[in-house]
Amino acid sequence: MKRWFLALVALGTLARVAYVMTAPMVDVVYRSTDDSYYYFNVARNLALGQGLTFDGMNITNGFHPLWMLCILPIYGLFAAEPNLALRVTFTLVAILAGTTFWVAHRALARFAGPVAATFAGSLLAAPILLNALLNGLETGLLILILFAIIAALAPGDLLSLGAGLSENVGLGVLLGLAFLARLDSAFLILGILGLIVYRWLRGVDGPVRPGTVVRKFSQVGGASALLAVPYLAWNVQRFGHAVPISGELKTSFPEVTFTLGRLSSPHTAFGAILLGVSSAGLLWLCSRREVRGLGLLVALWAGCAMHFANSLLFMHWAGHWWHFASYLPLTLVVVAMVLDRMWRGPGWGRAVAVVALLLAFMFGVGVDRAMRGDHHRVLYEAAEWAREYLPAEATVGMTDSGIFGYFYGRRTVNLDGVINGYEYQAALRDGRLKAYLDRCGVTHIADYEVQYRDGRYVIRLPARLYRHPGGAIVAGPDERYRSAPYSVPPLHRVSRHLAIWDRAKLQVLDDARTLKRP
Repeated sequence: MKRWFLALVALGTLARVAYVMTAPMVDVVYRSTDDSYYYFNVARNLALGQGLTFDGMNITNGFHPLWMLCILPIYGLFAAEPNLALRVTFTLVAILAGTTFWVAHRALARFAGPVAATFAGSLLAAPILLNALLNGLETGLLILILFAIIAALAPGDLLSLGAGLSENVGLGVLLGLAFLARLDSAFLILGILGLIVYRWLRGVDGPVRPGTVVRKFSQVGGASALLAVPYLAWNVQRFGHAVPISGELKTSFPEVTFTLGRLSSPHTAFGAILLGVSSAGLLWLCSRREVRGLGLLVALWAGCAMHFANSLLFMHWAGHWWHFASYLPLTLVVVAMVLDRMWRGPGWGRAVAVVALLLAFMFGVGVDRAMRGDHHRVLYEAAEWAREYLPAEATVGMTDSGIFGYFYGRRTVNLDGVINGYEYQAALRDGRLKAYLDRCGVTHIADYEVQYRDGRYVIRLPARLYRHPGGAIVAGPDERYRSAPYSVPPLHRVSRHLAIWDRAKLQVLDDARTLKRP
């Protein structure tokens, strides 16, 4: 079973590599995520000597560090050929995805039999889950690291208070890598550290002196700190904030901003389904007793639950589905264990397990189709048009500017702020939007999902860092470029288009509160 699974994974990886290296670029873009191009463009600009900047002017830290470090060598070699650099980057993404399938299988096999591990691991091929591995963001790397952590911790040796220096340092390095892959992995790390404390309080490792506990945490924490602290210190020294600006803009902590509308978001639903499946599976397994590695599973569940609660209570903007991708390893481990119990049960249990897997896979395919629009193609085509027809010195301002900015290849100023600098947030707060656009030399404004109401379209640009209304840009139908209409997910019920306007024909408001309703 392992050999067949490895062979299929290898063939799938090779097929994906062949595809990204030969397919038309617009098709390579299809299954990626706009935010991933924030990484790619910053990496390209850094390789070209412009520094950590998306637009070539404003220094930013709006990315997680480990994935950036992974792709920098690629852009160091191919920065002058952005299309080739992108193909090589997605080749790396495909290789990491294939490695994740194999490591996931090994991790699942720690908790379930080979058949159940294979079937549960195969669910990663469902498009709705496969997206997390192939979207070009840090999520694929994070999921690989989390499966590696689960495989390493399942025997319990690394968690033991009697573990030696090498084991403790190894655990600390794994946790530090997870943190650098995505900083909100801190919740999962807290769950694992909490498990170590629980083992001490319950005497799982026998009588242990407090000094031994201190030694455990100092060695694990020291190894993690050697990886994490330099990055956090650099953020504080350079930007005055420990975390990336993308995270600062999205959280309202400590102010609770929960609304019922957050529960209806399809992005939140993705996390809720993963957490719900793992919760229900754990309860069912506990009712049957003899749950292998229960302490580790509960620790991971606690980390996911803390992360989900934090997202509901404090993440007031841009809580996308991939923010919950870290729940996938736990969910698949629980699914594998449930399948294993059903597989070893009566004959009808196997039939139910197979049907459930098929339904889950079909559900994943259906959700992917319902949620995935064609706006990436629209962004790519608009960038191609802009590069050919706009003046060479034209600078475009745009929210959600990843794909457009990468393929436009000239200065594109990010207006939602997640890959911009802190000066932009201060300009929005202080009523200096016009002056900021002037300083950046913005000559054109672009936006997608355009739909006019009473002859105008409003782009609101709040200063999210300061909870301030910020400014706004008011556009009319006098466009320089208009894409063909396209459907907007979910469910593709609304048709909109992408537009590019000359800035001179737009109304820029320094204070969005002066915006008059038509």
